[in-house]
Amino acid sequence: MSTMKIVGLGLWLVLMMACKKDEDPSACAKLEGVWNCESWKEDGEEFFGDTIFITGATLEFKKLDGSQGDYTFDITYLIGGSESAV
Repeated sequence: MSTMKIVGLGLWLVLMMACKKDEDPSACAKLEGVWNCESWKEDGEEFFGDTIFITGATLEFKKLDGSQGDYTFDITYLIGGSESAV
């Protein structure tokens, strides 16, 4: 009987150590990096493309600092050059 308790305890300890959960990163942490925009719609009107107002846009999400994060939004216009918003 004591052998079964020792084996059971050993098996329980092994299972508890092996079943450690991985921490799932937050949705904000998953966005980290550079993203190229492929579409931009406002009020159902497309503003993105070769013959439209905006020719290119890039979003860069910087690393989170606790629950705070920064981003940079670079926009290239058809007429008037580019703009960067932080």
